Amino acid sequence: MNSYTMQKLTIKLFIITFSFLNVSCIIPVTINTSIPTLPTRDFKTPPQKIVVANAYDIKTASVRDNKEKLFGELVNITVRQTSNEINRRSEIPATFVEGIAVPATQPDSSIQKLMTAHLASHAIIVKSFNASFEQTEVNVTENDDGSKNRQAMYDIIVDIGYTFHNWSGRQFDTLISARRFHSSRSVLSGLLAAGPNIVANSEDALDGIYANVDMYLKSFFKGTENRTRIINITKEFKEVNSLIQAGEHEKAFQVCESLRSSDKRDVASKASYYCAVLLEYMGRYNEVKFYLEESLRGYYSPDAEIMLQDYRLYRVQQ
Repeated sequence: MNSYTMQKLTIKLFIITFSFLNVSCIIPVTINTSIPTLPTRDFKTPPQKIVVANAYDIKTASVRDNKEKLFGELVNITVRQTSNEINRRSEIPATFVEGIAVPATQPDSSIQKLMTAHLASHAIIVKSFNASFEQTEVNVTENDDGSKNRQAMYDIIVDIGYTFHNWSGRQFDTLISARRFHSSRSVLSGLLAAGPNIVANSEDALDGIYANVDMYLKSFFKGTENRTRIINITKEFKEVNSLIQAGEHEKAFQVCESLRSSDKRDVASKASYYCAVLLEYMGRYNEVKFYLEESLRGYYSPDAEIMLQDYRLYRVQQ
């Protein structure tokens, strides 16, 4: 489950949970954590060095001058960010070349020359780039006088095409699309509504690049994704709440551990779920899945079910 889908599920769950809570006796608490991600591709031979460069000529897209200038800058940032993140996430050295380093007329030979010039065994080449807004829906409300208000919702999308080369010429192409909700605006007609201007929202496009590069590099290197867990503190867990607020997460875990043996099925189930959340917060990922499955065996919890989606395929690390 990707982070965009998880964010939407978490928001919906929070709304549902909060709607049915008696806030006088139940305290909603959020814990911001992160989950580990493992690469989906294995290097048969680890790269000795990776060079990152651009092969996409923005001028071929026939866009306005100000958009052409912005996209040129954003592609250079993409190349630089990819190289920097490889250096940060791994022990593999990486370097980058800004500008159009691989002309369309001689792509293969130019990439070989590029790797030779930088003493690189592999190359990551940006082949395409686009940042745009997409209308996702139009909410219509009717006024007392019979007139209607239309509110259009827009996502910002950054699409980047990458190709990965090794020295023998083998390559594989990947298109990554990073999407998130951006804004809404009143419109006369959803079909004719103009979306936000990408040049005026360049900072948001920049955030999209960072998200896109992160998604791409997770194919090759370990990473993390942020999560927000919602837990509901009832009277049985007052001490847990106090310990969490004090930053005593290990002690809070021990209290939850003891409550797993409660005669009340719902309390025991919550205790197991809270153990999982606290273990995740403390980075003890190998232990999380056990507690989530135990929580769901005892008493169904939508919170535990959503969290388990992140751990169904998790491989225990030795």
